[in-house]
Amino acid sequence: MGCSNALVLNGDSFCSADVSPLVALHCKRGALCSILLVEVADVSRYGRVITDDEDNILLFEEKGSYSGSGFINAGIYLIEKRAFELAPASSRYSIEKELFPSLIGKGFYGYKAKEHNKDLIFIDIGTPESYKEASRLLKGFLPPNILP
Repeated sequence: MGCSNALVLNGDSFCSADVSPLVALHCKRGALCSILLVEVADVSRYGRVITDDEDNILLFEEKGSYSGSGFINAGIYLIEKRAFELAPASSRYSIEKELFPSLIGKGFYGYKAKEHNKDLIFIDIGTPESYKEASRLLKGFLPPNILP
């Protein structure tokens, strides 16, 4: 990958997508930041990511502002070190709230994983119900005795 990129994974979600196409496109485009996007039937729980025809990220819509199908942030990012120079300094830092808005229009791309991974599994593990569902689904992916 090279020393100027960081692969960042959110800790409260699981996505079975192969990230190698994300890395390849990120490098080919010379992107500052690339986000793995997943298409879901109802984005209202997650928020929605709007891209143009060339996958430039244009807008992040907040949770609950739209219902229906669309692409969401899967919590997998490839970020160039120099991208952090564009974000405002803050004592508490959220990549999604501080960095991402500053990157719009500056080499910030989405990679639509579901178009390339037909059997993709995405789980947001942010609620007790989704944690139970994740435990059930992940039993096939992880060694025994890892999950409750």
